[in-house]
Amino acid sequence: MNNKKTFAVILIASIIMAISIIGAGLMADGFICHAYQSTSRQIQIMTLDKDVKAYAEPDDTSEVLREIVAGTPIAVVGEEDGYTVITYQDHDEYIKNEDISDEAKASSEASAEEKAELLDEEFDQLSKEDEAYIESLEKQRIKSRNAIIWKIVIAVLIVLLFTVSIIAGVKNSHKEKT
Repeated sequence: MNNKKTFAVILIASIIMAISIIGAGLMADGFICHAYQSTSRQIQIMTLDKDVKAYAEPDDTSEVLREIVAGTPIAVVGEEDGYTVITYQDHDEYIKNEDISDEAKASSEASAEEKAELLDEEFDQLSKEDEAYIESLEKQRIKSRNAIIWKIVIAVLIVLLFTVSIIAGVKNSHKEKT
């Protein structure tokens, strides 16, 4: 009876030890994932022909945020209520549509086509880099998964080794008693 209690205690201790080894291995190999949310806006760069006022709201009675000097490039993100919406230091500002000349708009559209071609080339290059990165990431994940599997296998083998040695010890003690 005493040998059975000893056997049970050792078996439970071995199982707890195996679970601890497996748990430590899983925690060490865990992945931390970050989710990023971004808002993308289509931005068109335009150079002003004359000095203009930038308003806080699409209304010329709203606060004038700043005076933009002729020749300054601006980042246009859209139009709203007769105003051109620009972004400056992560804030939207509004310029009257009539304050932007047709030449500035035409120049901006022509350069936008050139930039689009350059962007296409850059996106192709980035796509190739992304594919290589994804491939290496997959290889790392496979290596990590294989490491976890091997840790589990080793832990199970250790538990089995302890169990077999305990069983052999119990059998030897029974033989010595008889």
